[in-house]
Amino acid sequence: MPGRIDSPCRVDLDAGAHTSIRLATAGEELRTGGDLVGYSAWLVLRGSMIVHSREGEFHLSAREWLLLEGDAGPCGRVGPGGIAIVIRLRGDDPAAHAGDGIGHALFSGCGRLARGMRLQGLRLWRTRDAAGLDARAGAFLACMQQHDADVVARCPGRSLGRRRQIYARLQRARLYMQGHAGMCARIGELARWSHFSPWYFSKIFQSVYGQAPQQYAARLRLEQARRLLVEGRLPVTEVSLASGFESPCSFARAFRARFGVSASEYRLMHARPAHAGGRS
Repeated sequence: MPGRIDSPCRVDLDAGAHTSIRLATAGEELRTGGDLVGYSAWLVLRGSMIVHSREGEFHLSAREWLLLEGDAGPCGRVGPGGIAIVIRLRGDDPAAHAGDGIGHALFSGCGRLARGMRLQGLRLWRTRDAAGLDARAGAFLACMQQHDADVVARCPGRSLGRRRQIYARLQRARLYMQGHAGMCARIGELARWSHFSPWYFSKIFQSVYGQAPQQYAARLRLEQARRLLVEGRLPVTEVSLASGFESPCSFARAFRARFGVSASEYRLMHARPAHAGGRS
């Protein structure tokens, strides 16, 4: 991995740059403004990172990425022993950054880097001063999201542009759910994020993602509980409350049904050593 950053502290990414890329190490905090056009991408190469944005709070671990729209106003901090890359991609048309001549749409969301993508990200950072960074960064992010094409195909619409537009709106609501995993999803609020009516939002969400919004939100709450059990020291009852469950009993039933063991047993099986570096 490349060497350390000179000043592991808060860094405001240059708002005047067209496209920029920065490598951040443990303890460094990066922030982007909320007035840029385009996207910001947060990629964890090693360790962990927490990103706060308009959409909520995101805990990223190694090989995970987060792509946010330009006005999300994110702030991210790298955890102990971590290394991350932040790409600020600007452009007049944030929904169609060129990747192969016909244009690749980018969508807000989060996911996991495919094999080899971490090395590609480092190469992009090392050649950040070379010509054509805009096109190379756009192509890299489009490749990072290449699986989205299959999901876009399930969206309603007669044209590819219309299906992409609907998917982008759904992704805003889905990302908000992920950023507020410990909260119960309210269909009306999610519908407002995607600019659909509550009835239509529920219908196409299930059609596109294969499960109802409430089912997806329940899965997110259990995943948050799993993370808190592994990484934190909260008592199980507090984990259930922090994950949005109405009572410890309902949490216990849901957790056992999802993971096959009780929350206490899961913590014993997967808890990290006390000396291991966790998220900041």
